[in-house]
Parts: sequence; C-alpha cells; structure tokens
Amino acid sequence: MRAIRNESDRRRQKILQKLFAIPKSNFYRMISKNIDLNASDMELSRMIRKIIELYPRYGYRRVKVALKRMFFLNVNHKKVYRIYSELCLQLPQKRRKRNNYRSTAVSSIPDPQYPNHQWSMDFMFDRTENGQQIKILNIIDNYSRKLLLTIGKSSLRACDVSSYLQTLFDFYGKPRSIISDNGPEFRAELLTKMLRNSRIEQLFIYPGKPWLNGYIESFNGKYRDEFLNMESFANLIEFNEKALAFTAEYNQNRVHSALKYATPHEVFEKCS
Repeated sequence: MRAIRNESDRRRQKILQKLFAIPKSNFYRMISKNIDLNASDMELSRMIRKIIELYPRYGYRRVKVALKRMFFLNVNHKKVYRIYSELCLQLPQKRRKRNNYRSTAVSSIPDPQYPNHQWSMDFMFDRTENGQQIKILNIIDNYSRKLLLTIGKSSLRACDVSSYLQTLFDFYGKPRSIISDNGPEFRAELLTKMLRNSRIEQLFIYPGKPWLNGYIESFNGKYRDEFLNMESFANLIEFNEKALAFTAEYNQNRVHSALKYATPHEVFEKCS
C-alpha cells in the first residue's frame, strides 16, 4: 500500500473523502490502486454516487441505465464499471442454491404472452419494530412484472384475498389465469368459486416447489432485498405507506434486465 507522505496527499485525502463520502479504509484501497480521477470522471462519480444513494442495491448495469434515464448521459458500460469498481460499490455476490430437480418441471406452467394474461400472488412475512407480525400479500402481472398490489395486515384470510382481487379486476380487468401455491387462503372454496364464476383459471404449483412459479419468487427476492431489508416499520400504517411508495417507485422507475431494461409500467402500457 502506498503511504500518504506529504501535506498535499493529506489534503487530497480529505477532499476526496468529503466529496464522495469515502470511508477511510476505502480511500486507502483507492490510493493503493493509484487511482487518479480526472475532471470528467469526478463528475461521473458524483452522478453514480447520487444514483447509489437512491438505489443502494443497483449493480453497475442498472447504474448505466439510470445515468441515461436520470442525467441523459450515455456512457460506455466499461467506463461505468471501472468507476463503479474504483469507488468500491460492488455488491456482494450471492451464492446460488443448487436445485436438485429437472429443468423440464417448469413446463407445467405456461409463460405469459401479454399484460393481464397471467398474474401471480403469494404471501410474505415481516415484523414491525415492536415485534408485531406483518402478513403481506403480493400480486404481480407476470408479463410486465408490474406490482399490482402489496398490502400488509396482521392477518389475511381468503375473504380478504378475494376482495383485493375483485378491486384489481375492476381497475385492470381480469387476467386469464392466476398462479399461487397451495396455501389454505388460496384453496379456500370462497376464493376458488369467485375465480370460477369470473372465468379465471386458477393454477397451483406443486407443493414444496416454489421455483415452479419463478415470476413471483424472483419478485419476492427483490422485494425482500430492496424494500423489507432496507426499511423499518413502527406499525402497520407506516408499513403500508412505505409499501405504497415502493410500489410507485418499482413500477415507474425500476428497470428489469428481462424487460430489456424497461420499467414494468412502460411494458404494461405499451402492450396493453
């Protein structure tokens, strides 16, 4: 590691730390790499820092898209990656679990072909600051990845799910099918009868095989990583307020690589 030997280097250290909010340990890491940010790189670094402040779970590819959307700046991905790495912003790599199942198993559920063709719904759980359980119902459109509903309550029953779905039908129209697991709320006669009367096909994945519905499982991972793990909730009211804000941000601004870096709202509106 190269030592900071003179007063000029010390001043440079203080300026860079203050300008980019670089921890002291990371600064020494940058010095050890002999990094020298020129004027254009420093301006780009400010923009990247601003994006990471807003979206701390963004990797460099989404940062590149955000630079174009937020600052109308089309930067080569290699340059974005270089500065992103120099600022030590890399996300820790997640270890993928090994799945001991045949890849053909997912063929039992068809892929969606257009918005409102196929929805998915699932429950998640979290807790408030005082330990109260939050049961969360998420409903998404599989084609556009649009988050149609996220609601948290102390308990959610089949009648609640039926009521929320009916509200969504009135607003978005009815999908051709809805996919869920085999939970008692989803298999209740009240809900299955309502969907049958609405001429909506209800599809269930095999018990113990959540990967068969990759759309909702992928969303749940993002929801946990980008919302639940990033926020704390004093009570259910605060949770639902923040969830509403997250829904708007997710649908309007979050780009998806599977959608060719478009947002759910753009795909839903374009193809509807």
